[in-house]
Amino acid sequence: MNIPGLFSSPWQRWVMRISLLLCLASFTFSSVIFTSYWNEKQQQQEAVLNLGQEEVSQAAQQINALLQQEPNAEFTATDSLTEAQIESIRLLITSLSLGKTGYGYLLDEKGTFLYHPLEEFIKQRTNVFERAQSLKSEEIRSLAERGIRGEKGVMSLVDPATGEASWVFYHPVSSTKGFIALLVYQDEVSPFNKSLKRKQFLLGGGIIVGSFFLIVLVCRAWTGQTQSLWIVSVSTALLLAIAIGYIWYFSLTGQSYQNSEIVEVNDPAGLQSFLDEYAQTARQSNQTLPIYIPTGIFLQTLKFQEANNVFVSGYIWQKHPQGTQAQVAQGFMMPDAITATDLGRWIEVYRHQEAEDEVIGWYFEVTLRQRFDYTRYPFDSKEIRLRLLPQELTQKTILVPDLASYTRLLPRELPGLQHNILLPGWKIHRSFFEYQFNDYDTNFGLSTFITQQQVPELYFTVVATRNFITVFISNFMPIIVITFMMFGIQLIISNQEQAEDARKFSALEIISVGGGLIFIVLLDQLNLRSNIVTASLIYIEYIYFVFYFAIILITLNAVLIALGSQFWLIRYRDNLIPKLLYWPVLLGVLLVLTLLTFY
Repeated sequence: MNIPGLFSSPWQRWVMRISLLLCLASFTFSSVIFTSYWNEKQQQQEAVLNLGQEEVSQAAQQINALLQQEPNAEFTATDSLTEAQIESIRLLITSLSLGKTGYGYLLDEKGTFLYHPLEEFIKQRTNVFERAQSLKSEEIRSLAERGIRGEKGVMSLVDPATGEASWVFYHPVSSTKGFIALLVYQDEVSPFNKSLKRKQFLLGGGIIVGSFFLIVLVCRAWTGQTQSLWIVSVSTALLLAIAIGYIWYFSLTGQSYQNSEIVEVNDPAGLQSFLDEYAQTARQSNQTLPIYIPTGIFLQTLKFQEANNVFVSGYIWQKHPQGTQAQVAQGFMMPDAITATDLGRWIEVYRHQEAEDEVIGWYFEVTLRQRFDYTRYPFDSKEIRLRLLPQELTQKTILVPDLASYTRLLPRELPGLQHNILLPGWKIHRSFFEYQFNDYDTNFGLSTFITQQQVPELYFTVVATRNFITVFISNFMPIIVITFMMFGIQLIISNQEQAEDARKFSALEIISVGGGLIFIVLLDQLNLRSNIVTASLIYIEYIYFVFYFAIILITLNAVLIALGSQFWLIRYRDNLIPKLLYWPVLLGVLLVLTLLTFY
């Protein structure tokens, strides 16, 4: 039996040629975009590397000039820098482009720290080889050997203190017979910008289009064979589903927490570098240098309440150096806490004198008001941010994280959180301290208020993403079931005169089923809206709208067939084309909406 093709014989050759041309064009376009993407990324990296090498070279020359002003320019293994020299080097290094928390250090010919942001490294004359051994870092040992040999260059390594990828630029310093090294974090100096995102989007689109036409060519779809058409339809649907799944996976596992106004601090050296830079800015503007109060936090409970509230409990402590008790009010404020009772729910539980510090600890239970973004729900992440302010705004006081009180500092190891903290339906990825610069456009009625300009305020942040199993069962299982039910309905829609008795239907039956499915989806959407209070549309609602539209189209298709419409799109091979287009069109629209939402 001859089966009519989609195209007449003369046109089939043209369809084959056009498919081949479009396939080649799509993959050529993808290769061009990939080349451009790779070149731009390499250019960004090369620009950063060139700048870093130039700055470390200039820093080495300036340190040589500084130290050669002294009568004894030659150093021995027991020599150390004076306080004035250390301060000069500190000012020099903080003026370099090291990102937000990058830092530099200076070593002698034996690998002993002559300068480091952490003063104890200088006072205790810490040796870099001993530190590399304690950190079990072969990279740090190799870097030190290269620098001591008089080499210069750049080395990529994972900072053992933070777990972040970094570059270390090193250059010999003749006056110390050692070398200077500058460490910068790659994410701080070479962010993933909009241009790269756009090219990544175009690259994915080119691959999908090219793969579609490749499938058409392999299956010879222009011949009109039913089996070939179904292979093209199913293969295209799988391709689109994989693309959507990849974006979902990246959203659940990737780091979406990025803000140019936020400075993340994960190790003492990076923290000291940040504070040195802030102090230098304060000196240049003739401001009073602040008093730093080490502050730590340990959370024992996390619980989401309503759409924008989270309940937290745990301990907060502060270390007040001797001599500051009369200058600084003891305590802290949580400006994001809500309700009168919650504002008073922290109790002093201990007060001890240790060495040169008075340590005060409080237990707290508060409900915090948070600004959660539900645009990508249910593939969103939540950043629980505990904002901590000094007790009195009129004092020049800055809270600093008490990193020395934690045995683990890597964000992925969740410092500051109780082991196995319970947060049902969520997976906690990271916890860390950070600073955010906030501006005030008022002096609160106090002429002595001195924090109107940008001041770093301390936050403790916990980043959590939804558990995929919970997302799948609660949000996508009903949608998947309805999707297959709709496809089943589409399959049984046939020309009445050609259908068997078991497959015959009435338009009223299809309308009834479609109305029932719309009612189910509508109830699910209303239930979602009652739990999430937001003025904007969220990602899963776009999926609901797609289903509304699909149900209406399927119902319209059934009504037209029941009315005996002669429209070729539904008459061709017993309504074959709408059946073939069901999955590719549905998933194609979802992919476009997913890209618009996540990119």
